[in-house]
Amino acid sequence: MAEIESKYMAIGPNGTYPITFFYVSDLVDLIMKEIENAFSVKEQTIQSADKPESVDDDNWKALKDNQLVDLKRKRAQYKKLRVVFGPIEIVNPKKPSESKSITIGDLPISTKYFREWMAKKIEQENDNVFSLASFLNQFLMEFINDTLNSDVCFGGQLRQSTRLFQAAVTAYKPLKDVDELSKKIQTQSAQTFRYDIDQHQVEQKSILNVSGDPETPGGRPADGQEREVHYLIFYAGRVQPKEQQGGNRVTDEARGVFHYGIGQDKGIVKTINFQRQSAPSLKMVRFEQEGYDGLQQLREQYNVSIKTYANVKAMPGCYIYVEPNSFSPSSEIDLTSLGVGGYHMISKSEHRFAPGVAESTLTAVWVHAKDQEFEQQPAGDVEKPSDPIKKGKCDITAAPATAGAT
Repeated sequence: MAEIESKYMAIGPNGTYPITFFYVSDLVDLIMKEIENAFSVKEQTIQSADKPESVDDDNWKALKDNQLVDLKRKRAQYKKLRVVFGPIEIVNPKKPSESKSITIGDLPISTKYFREWMAKKIEQENDNVFSLASFLNQFLMEFINDTLNSDVCFGGQLRQSTRLFQAAVTAYKPLKDVDELSKKIQTQSAQTFRYDIDQHQVEQKSILNVSGDPETPGGRPADGQEREVHYLIFYAGRVQPKEQQGGNRVTDEARGVFHYGIGQDKGIVKTINFQRQSAPSLKMVRFEQEGYDGLQQLREQYNVSIKTYANVKAMPGCYIYVEPNSFSPSSEIDLTSLGVGGYHMISKSEHRFAPGVAESTLTAVWVHAKDQEFEQQPAGDVEKPSDPIKKGKCDITAAPATAGAT
């Protein structure tokens, strides 16, 4: 038995065994390069196509010209696409207190498991055509996300708890120039194609110009279609830590979680309406999992619709806190534990501007109650300035090879 085990362990020389892999960024680079080559191949195919005998010369020329114009338009739109990989924090499994931030593009992918995943996807879709956007969404949001959060490998000892998110952003590049993000990456490191976001200071203007020209009415420039650049951004995010969900306004606003309430003599909030979430059999499931707990057994979760004065910076994906004491100041119990108020995530923001009207309507989904173990901050420290918020970071590392073996 020992001879058989040593035979299969010592596959390579000196007891090493090859593991074939590739990096996420190299895979996407290869796909996008082949898409660009496909445009050239298709253009040559159209130009060299033989004319059928049933079609006269004028109609054949018009047909080829129309196809070439359509192909040129699609190629111009494709050149406006940018795929951006944001930072992800990787924890050292041997020393959990240590971690390192890298880009998602530097994650290694096993060739064997990628082939199995692709074969399974093609079989499920019953189609051998994968659009770029669909592939990236499924590859990153399913394959990589599920793998990082799984603990089935290595006896359950290795697991990288994280969540991947995506965002589609359209911005305007400077006239007759490369887009701002590509220019910063080339300026900082033309070899590794990595940009350290800590180099960008908070007081500086945004990297991407999503609002258009400030001097132009409406923001959209006259040549906006030529200057448009479409970014497909993938990044890792964190769920709000429970210990930081204490309902303290000072600490919350330092993290960008703003409080909303009514019945105040100042502020931007007009009205707050609650809508109960309809989750079938929720009470039965709660009873099965938690047992009987008085009124807690009957608690619901309420989403909110908040109408405010113009609040354009409240965008979908932002966390907010709805203060229950603002509409029930005499309550002696924590209403957030019953699903009324607490932490919410904005799912939709609508804005209306007209003569004499400037208001926003925010729709937010209930996320979490106030942490019961949170200790209130002493009154003397309420005005104490909070520490600056730390930003994520993409380390600049050497460009990896397309494929490797260790």
